[in-house]
Amino acid sequence: MSARKSVNGLPAKALVIAHRGASALRPEHTLAAYAKAIADGADYIEPDLVMTGDGVLVARHEVELSGSTDVAEHPGFAARRRVKEVDGVSVSGWFCDDFSFAELRRLRCREPMPDLRSRAHDGL
Repeated sequence: MSARKSVNGLPAKALVIAHRGASALRPEHTLAAYAKAIADGADYIEPDLVMTGDGVLVARHEVELSGSTDVAEHPGFAARRRVKEVDGVSVSGWFCDDFSFAELRRLRCREPMPDLRSRAHDGL
């Protein structure tokens, strides 16, 4: 990291780290969220990573897919729904490690917290 100028020992400019991209404006961990964060001047992008069943790392916050994708709308994936223990809690849903990277690419992202975040990205 390059040295940043300081004033009285404090950074002259705040360092902006876009965790999950511009997740207040675009669905988190999407190319659109990362592009928006970069366009808005983020110094760094900080993704979370999980692994697919075929060993590909993908940027996702949760291993369960139904909260942030349209996986439930794909009849061909219905049989993959299961209960799994995540961080000591039983969770019912579809899990990233049960899918190949190619299968995940068929899903569409959606805003996981629509009541808390902007819906400005709807239709993008």
